[in-house]
Amino acid sequence: MEGRDSAHLIAGKYMYINKHWYPDGKVKKIEYMRPGGDCDSVCCNEHEITYDTTGRIISDLNFNQGKFDSAQILYYYKADANAMFKKYMGYKNGIETGKRIEWYGNNKRVEGQYVGGKEEGTWRYYKNNKEYAENIFKNGKAVNLKEIDTISIEKSNH
Repeated sequence: MEGRDSAHLIAGKYMYINKHWYPDGKVKKIEYMRPGGDCDSVCCNEHEITYDTTGRIISDLNFNQGKFDSAQILYYYKADANAMFKKYMGYKNGIETGKRIEWYGNNKRVEGQYVGGKEEGTWRYYKNNKEYAENIFKNGKAVNLKEIDTISIEKSNH
């Protein structure tokens, strides 16, 4: 089920708002479409937020000419708990570029950079906000994995 509201003035620009609903009437997706942003099979200019059946955000995406553009945020939830996984990625013209951060429900995260759609430079791996490993990438290939002694780090922080 979907519907289009009339154009709204948001941050000084007119936007069309499309809403999609689950059969029970809860919001499934809201699309904020820029002028000229009507979607077809190859073109879409919009900001889109999608919700699961409980009302939690599962994605916050931006499109330009039908391709991912700027920050993209995805959320995941464990079925047996309320633990959330989150992924932040930067895109330019549909290609992953810039910072990427992923958070996991067990207090872990990974941070690194993409250049032209490939991992590049130092990627750091954390647990409980303490770095435990790093991996150096060159043109999308891992060239050096370095394990860090987390026991020494934990003792030196006390």
